[in-house]
Amino acid sequence: MPNPSRGQVVLREMLASGVIGAILGTVAFFRVIGTNGCSLTAAIIVSASTVAVVMAAIVGGTLVPLILDKLGVDPAHISSPVLATITDVSGVVLLCTVTSALLGTLQ
Repeated sequence: MPNPSRGQVVLREMLASGVIGAILGTVAFFRVIGTNGCSLTAAIIVSASTVAVVMAAIVGGTLVPLILDKLGVDPAHISSPVLATITDVSGVVLLCTVTSALLGTLQ
């Protein structure tokens, strides 16, 4: 089996994260729309944030080990809790960023 380049791995993961993000974003959209008292704006914000967080988590989870390997550091030194914490913090930041950007546009 051929060994894919780093660029091919990142591209494949970006495409996969886009598909997974789109599926989860669509589910989130309809879940929010189906909640009594929620607006279309809220559904769009939750959906867009879900897509952004999923893509960032998957691509980040791919890039961190590749970068560490390139720097000569064993990727196993970054433990799962550290990656989970980084993903959680970036998720909150993305949620706030997407919300701020869309609220300025949609209202």
